[in-house]
Amino acid sequence: MKIPFSIYDFFGYLSSGFAVLAAYDYASGGKWLFADSVPLGIGVLIVLAAYVTGHVVSHLASVVIEHGFLRRVLGSPEEHLLAASPSQTRWRWLFPGNFSPLPKETRDRVLAKATAAGAGSHPRALFFHCHAVVKSDDATLSRLNTFLNLYGFCRNLAMAVLLASFVLMGSTIVRVEWPLSMDSKNSLLMGALCLPIAYVLVLRYLKFFRHYTLEVFVSYAEAGSR
Repeated sequence: MKIPFSIYDFFGYLSSGFAVLAAYDYASGGKWLFADSVPLGIGVLIVLAAYVTGHVVSHLASVVIEHGFLRRVLGSPEEHLLAASPSQTRWRWLFPGNFSPLPKETRDRVLAKATAAGAGSHPRALFFHCHAVVKSDDATLSRLNTFLNLYGFCRNLAMAVLLASFVLMGSTIVRVEWPLSMDSKNSLLMGALCLPIAYVLVLRYLKFFRHYTLEVFVSYAEAGSR
């Protein structure tokens, strides 16, 4: 019997779902996840809730981080890789390495082959064309799937950690307990620590997403030359 779940289901959905549920559990004082013992039935429901929550987080991450921040603010990896020179945006100081183009020779080979194939000149259209060509190679497809899982995991977990930060700090602010109890201080501290963790995860997401796109273009440029 084939297991209907992949490694990505655990790392991409369950981990991000658990992160959000754990933050809510701690902030609300429910202590379901932090109990000394959890009944089997409750444990199954928690896993199911984490899996569903992970899918919700994944959708939010796609909308907010990928389509909202990456594509509309930073620019897609294919845009920077196919550019003639590095972008001079101020974002490069916060996200170094995201804006470097392909070497000129590799870029020229990609554009020459794509032009001969009638793929157009828009970076996104070129990416779709190149991806459709290179995914027929099993070794390339395996590497692409690895990068896909890695960047998806980092993106989803970054969103989950951001949500956890909002939950932990927001719950303390809403309660407005003065003087702050130890639990409230811990919530604020953990919520604040989530922010640099989310930033690092976004850096990792950008790195693996760039490697994914880079693999597509380099494999396309070198296809038929080996």
